[in-house]
Amino acid sequence: MLCEERKSIGSGVNGAFSEYMVIPTDLAFHIPDNVTMDEAAFCEPLACMVRCLVERGSVLAGDFVLVSGPGAIGLLPMQVAIASGGNVIVIGTSVDRERLQLAKELGANDTIFIDEEPVEERVNQITKGKGFDVAFECAGIE
Repeated sequence: MLCEERKSIGSGVNGAFSEYMVIPTDLAFHIPDNVTMDEAAFCEPLACMVRCLVERGSVLAGDFVLVSGPGAIGLLPMQVAIASGGNVIVIGTSVDRERLQLAKELGANDTIFIDEEPVEERVNQITKGKGFDVAFECAGIE
């Protein structure tokens, strides 16, 4: 259950879409010179994935993990799950061909094109009939 009293900038407190904003110093972090702004932008979503997978949930060594959606956000839980010892399968459509290739390059155990392959058959083949222990929906579309 979420705390009804919890508020953060952009969620209960206006200001997150402003060009500039004033925040308490304990919420500010120095971005090192060798980290680009694009890279720094992924710190928060990556922290959310670590909290979700490592602190709140659990991906154990040997678990079969499904990641639906090979975009930038989907590749984050994929990498955290791999680091936790999970066997990660990433699914997407033929439109995601390059992203699914990147998922493999980043360590995904396998990928499935849901519009080109018999999904249930491939899942059973990959997991030896076990199915998935954990699933992450990161596509954001039907």
